[in-house]
Amino acid sequence: MRRFHSVLAVMLTISLFVLTMNGAMGSTQSSAPKTMLRDGNQPPSVPLLLGPHAGAPAFELMFTANATDPDGDQVLFKFDWGDGNSSDWLGPVNSTENIVTLNYWDEIGNYTIHVRVKDSLGLEQNDSLSFNISIAPQITITNLQSGYVYIGQTFFYVGVFYLIGAIAIASTATNMTVNVSASPNVTSVVSTLTSIRSGNSTNITDDNATDGYQLVIPIKSGLYQLLFLAYDADGNLIDGYLFNFVLYWQFGTMNASQAALLAHHSQLKARIFK
Repeated sequence: MRRFHSVLAVMLTISLFVLTMNGAMGSTQSSAPKTMLRDGNQPPSVPLLLGPHAGAPAFELMFTANATDPDGDQVLFKFDWGDGNSSDWLGPVNSTENIVTLNYWDEIGNYTIHVRVKDSLGLEQNDSLSFNISIAPQITITNLQSGYVYIGQTFFYVGVFYLIGAIAIASTATNMTVNVSASPNVTSVVSTLTSIRSGNSTNITDDNATDGYQLVIPIKSGLYQLLFLAYDADGNLIDGYLFNFVLYWQFGTMNASQAALLAHHSQLKARIFK
């Protein structure tokens, strides 16, 4: 009887072992399709990059990248800026969706940007994108400089004005003409004159480079901020210049009420001394 119990115990142990192994094998078989899907994962396409091929030093430039993943996975991008600096992995974004990032270069020179891409499962495309860019000043304001006071055709320098990015102009003109020298990469220059008192702005655009860029800006006496932005042929912003303060004083002109008042005083004077 004791022997029978021992044999029964052995048989039960073997049965439990077999059931356990079958369960484990069944579990492995049920997860096999997921393993097969991961093994069949394909990397994203080589990324595309849109952005300027030229820009000013220390000026933030905008770049847009995208890539297509054959499996519809989300994708991440890493930018090597060619100057020893690189980004973290940026994203994820959906397949074919754009990712936008900004960068600037401190030094004048030519650089090559490399863009790598991987999917959200970590599978990276072996080939990276190469994109060349030239960094140098793109616009120069030739007839105005921060720190100067302009009175007619004469001007003098004021150090405090330079420190705060200010200029002062005294003129009889109702327009302020600003001459801008630009590189061949520039196809349009936009000026924005903003009244510091009211916040109202006036925009003037010159997109004709045949005679250089000359912006004729309507202005009257007041304190302003004056911004210049330069764009390339694809509409990329590639340079800018800001005068923090422009103090404009228009003298030697009269409005209608001032002219009428002066005429009245002239008539009175004529009667007194007649």
